[in-house]
Amino acid sequence: MWRAEEFANLLPESGLYRTHAEWLEKKLGYSPLVAAAVSEYEAQATKGLLLDLIRAKQPQSVVDLGCGVGYLTFELLSASANGMRVACVDVLPEHVRYVRLRQVEEKKDSILPVLGDAERLPFADGSVEALMGSEVMEHVPDPAACAREIMRVLTPGGLVVLSTPNRQPYEAYNRTRLVLRRLLRRPLGPGEDFFDNPLRHEELVAIFAAAGFKIEKVRFGIKVPMSKRFFMYLPRPLAQALLFALERFLPGRWFGVSVLLACRKDGGAS
Repeated sequence: MWRAEEFANLLPESGLYRTHAEWLEKKLGYSPLVAAAVSEYEAQATKGLLLDLIRAKQPQSVVDLGCGVGYLTFELLSASANGMRVACVDVLPEHVRYVRLRQVEEKKDSILPVLGDAERLPFADGSVEALMGSEVMEHVPDPAACAREIMRVLTPGGLVVLSTPNRQPYEAYNRTRLVLRRLLRRPLGPGEDFFDNPLRHEELVAIFAAAGFKIEKVRFGIKVPMSKRFFMYLPRPLAQALLFALERFLPGRWFGVSVLLACRKDGGAS
């Protein structure tokens, strides 16, 4: 039985960061240069695309599902000036408290921190225009129940954008990483196998299609080259160009260790 306390034990001190780059430094031990480069890549490739899709809809009401410490919410609002309000939902009280403290500190009245469960969202039917979830579906015990709940709370025409590890290539990547580190006699580093319910991209698409969503976009992100720190010793424009070239030409279903899904509830204006 999945429990929030067990998840909290897997991610100690997860509430002590404000940006993705800061998390890479504090949690994974990346150098500031590598953390900044990897964060910049993800901002353009996956997490940034997630935010861009939400902004393009210009919703008034948004849910950040599995918000963690809410850094994506604050980033979303920093570039949005259309009266958007965001409910930051997380199952861990420490995350909700952290979002609340930062909200008060930065005087962000448009943020509502909410303690909640992805399978039982505390919102009325048809009350949310858009929902985003970054790296959350792999921790949900019943993804199908979560998809149905998202369908319930969205308005007609409502948008959902999710990113999650793509199970098969991600597991192959993680096994390769561990073997290489052992051969090189390097510390194994933090584990990346603590997902409760990792999904292949086909499974994720099927779950949301079965819940009644219209699938609009499936995009893959390549993590393997991001972990090669020698890229970061190259001039920044060249390193970024190589990373994006690899992402473009490597087959997504085999090498795309992350997947971004955008789908929409029928009805209303798109």
